Amino acid sequence: MLITDYSSVAWDMFYQKKPIIFYQFDIDDYMRYQGSYMDMEKELFGDRVYEADDLIAAIRSYAERQFTEKEPFARLRDRYFAYTDHQNAERIYQSIVANEKKLYMKDQQFPLYEKLRRQPLVDSLRRHCKKYNLAKLARKIKNEFRDHG
Repeated sequence: MLITDYSSVAWDMFYQKKPIIFYQFDIDDYMRYQGSYMDMEKELFGDRVYEADDLIAAIRSYAERQFTEKEPFARLRDRYFAYTDHQNAERIYQSIVANEKKLYMKDQQFPLYEKLRRQPLVDSLRRHCKKYNLAKLARKIKNEFRDHG
């Protein structure tokens, strides 16, 4: 379970199907000085409380439920995420391959692959695939970038 105020880390927990309590004790000041990209009244995907006593009650309620997400919040997942599987790295790779000819840097003579190949993110993605035994995907990434580099 996550207890947060306005942090975007809530999206990570929501994606993982974990319950979230938004403890927004300073909502008036937050909206006045910061504002939000979401409608806090209609779009939050977790319980919203303003007082410490309500926070404690919400925590107790989730403890009694073995910290399972409430169904109304679970139903919102499809509204925010197109996918909730373990294929995101594969989709990113397939999208890059499918669009390779379109991905040229402006005023450059080389494809975006050349630029991407040098980026730590690409190496990190390859290492992540290796670490979690996604060897086939890791080899595809390595070969694709070697072939286009």
